[in-house]
Amino acid sequence: MTGVVGNMSVDQKRCWATLKENNCVHDKCRSMCLKKNPKGHGRCIKSSQGRIICLCGYDCP
Repeated sequence: MTGVVGNMSVDQKRCWATLKENNCVHDKCRSMCLKKNPKGHGRCIKSSQGRIICLCGYDCP
């Protein structure tokens, strides 16, 4: 299935980068992610080790 949502096609792959390994704060995470990639989306998530990490999702180059 192929479709388009905004500028991103459904087939386009997402890349993920961990920007902070512990004590994530949403606003800081979002800011760090936008600096890494202007179209990135930063979010705080709980890792498998129980830490709150900052994960940045963006379109793969």
